[in-house]
Amino acid sequence: MSGRIKGLGPSTARTIVDKYGTELIDILSTDRYKELADIGIRYLTGERLENIKASWNGLMNRRIILTFLQKDCGLGVERSNRAVDAMRDEYKTINRMMEDQPANNQGASQKSLDDRFLDDLEDDPVNKSTDDIHVEGEKGALSKGEQLDLNVIQFIRENPYRLRKVKGIGFAIADEAARMMGVPRDSSIRLAAALEEVLEAQADNGGVWLDGAMLMKNIKMLLGADADISALRTEIGNGLQDGRFRSYNKCIADARAAKTEIDLGEIIATRILNAPKSPLPFPTLPEGKPPLHETQEQGLRTLLKSGFGVLTGGPGRGKTFMIEMLATAANEANLNILLLAPTGKASRVMMRATGGIAPCMTAQKVVVEDRMIRAGRVQPGGPTVSRLQMADIIVIDESSMADQILAYEVLKAAAKPNVRFYLVGDVDQLQSVGPGRVLRDVIAVEDVPVVRLTKNFRTGAGSSIPDFAEAVNSGIMPPKNLSDCRYVQETALMNKAINAGADPADLCASFAQSQFLKNGEYPLFLAAQYKGDFGINALNEAMRKVTNPPADDKAETSDKKFRVGDAVMCTVNDYNLNVFNGETGKIEYIEFDEDDDGRDDNNISGETIGIRMDEGKELVRLAKKDMHSWVFAWAISIHKSQGSQAEHICLVLSQGHQFMLNKEMLYTGATRAKTMLTIIGDDVVIERSVKKKSDDHRITFLTDRINQALDRMKKKDDDEAKLIPEWIQ
Repeated sequence: MSGRIKGLGPSTARTIVDKYGTELIDILSTDRYKELADIGIRYLTGERLENIKASWNGLMNRRIILTFLQKDCGLGVERSNRAVDAMRDEYKTINRMMEDQPANNQGASQKSLDDRFLDDLEDDPVNKSTDDIHVEGEKGALSKGEQLDLNVIQFIRENPYRLRKVKGIGFAIADEAARMMGVPRDSSIRLAAALEEVLEAQADNGGVWLDGAMLMKNIKMLLGADADISALRTEIGNGLQDGRFRSYNKCIADARAAKTEIDLGEIIATRILNAPKSPLPFPTLPEGKPPLHETQEQGLRTLLKSGFGVLTGGPGRGKTFMIEMLATAANEANLNILLLAPTGKASRVMMRATGGIAPCMTAQKVVVEDRMIRAGRVQPGGPTVSRLQMADIIVIDESSMADQILAYEVLKAAAKPNVRFYLVGDVDQLQSVGPGRVLRDVIAVEDVPVVRLTKNFRTGAGSSIPDFAEAVNSGIMPPKNLSDCRYVQETALMNKAINAGADPADLCASFAQSQFLKNGEYPLFLAAQYKGDFGINALNEAMRKVTNPPADDKAETSDKKFRVGDAVMCTVNDYNLNVFNGETGKIEYIEFDEDDDGRDDNNISGETIGIRMDEGKELVRLAKKDMHSWVFAWAISIHKSQGSQAEHICLVLSQGHQFMLNKEMLYTGATRAKTMLTIIGDDVVIERSVKKKSDDHRITFLTDRINQALDRMKKKDDDEAKLIPEWIQ
């Protein structure tokens, strides 16, 4: 009961169960729930008691749809619980949309889902089969919650493939649920769901468009090689007509992804043409800073006279210093500058590197802030005017990680028509996780000035890490005689593990301990995948054994998942704690609250974890229930490592991960190292990675969209310039 019924902590739940036993079900299901106030717990009265009753009713109503999902759809308990919430939300959303349709819409479409499903409720076998499990209201009438869940069941029966969007379900499990409910394998809803699944997966994997050959291949893989897809052309036509899909240049895309790309192209073209033509004054060099290198000075002057531009270059090329100089120029010109990054970690790194000379925030945060302010929902203590609306200059750092959706949201919200806009990033790094390759596509536009920084300022003069990165970027095998790069063959390591009867990851950890232990600092392991002998999960477990074994003086959480001394990483942006996705720290203490009476609904377990962050050394406190968004951080993914560096990097290029490995991933991982790089992998895997590009599967037309919009806008200006002024006529 504790944790499932709001208002009940473990101690209170135990007391109630001990007193009433199995009779408690009857008590909570009727007006007898008020008897709980007589149990002698001073907090168990009034509003809290009503909340317990409401929470219990919700659990009973939930059983209706849970039974259906497990019995008729074949879902397990965990997936069923996730599906209940997701399907309720989707049903309510679609129902509201149908209710909001204009009154002149005729026919069945004008009816809400509630009306349509209630028409058939009496004859629905689901209603009869669940009579024995739901709690009836007065005179046997269905409660509002029961009615909703019966409607949701019908909603799923109508199209079981709606389940595929629930986290952890996907197409294959939804397909099996549909089979159990009798949906024919050649059904049009199955083919339509497969088509949507393939296009959505393309966007999730970073692409926007699919060509015909790849579309057919992916659908065959999804439905099976012997699947009849003769009706695919018809389904595509239906999707194009009803607005679910868009086609362009013999390719097809999900309509939302296509529209975002089209709109982004339009708005970028508008920003390019409307950008200020007058240059910003050259800024004063901040005190204590070294003089600009000639390439930096030339690049800065190019940006200052451009209202829309790109600054690119590898790690340590001085991009952050150039951002600081842009911010200085803005401050000296009394202009509002806003420095943004796609992730919280990158924005914090930029803030510290620039000395807080200008506001540094995550792009998503300012977009949400702008929406709320425009909607009149100002947060207490928050800004009353949108920063995006007030900005004269906007800079997006680490923009290789920015997808089309994020770029569009930022550009759209920037209110001033002549705002200056700069993209900053390493075009050779991994592209965004989301759809598109914005930085690369914008660089390809001839009207956009691009500044490329090539001189390395980060690693020492004798460092060979830049040589390694340059070789990878050139698509050639890096030389083996580089002083700061070491190689460990995976095959040799596996053979050693087999002979010793040890886990391969344990040998990696032992190797790291013997080679790199310096003042308690260990190398950071980077890998492409979480699973496998050399995956992130195995490496974290192995490094934990070496660096933070159990001890009597190290407290552990009740579930033994975390202990004092663990290296951890946050995987979400937590604005309440001011901790961001990708930031790391170490658990400093774990406290237990012995006085647990259930009063603190935010920390039902009574455990508090204190984490000392690596960046800035702040101490953050959070309840154990919030640790679900934290993971171990001795080993992290290459994607997560973007925007940060470590003294020593162990880059794992396992044969088991090679289908994910590519040139950009190898380059990104290697350039995280400041002083030492160790590659764990066989030569054949390294060579394949060097020759494979990551964005081969990405088809985007953003460059085309920008150029087309620019041509159209320029032609319109030319045509208007040729018109005879009215005063002459």
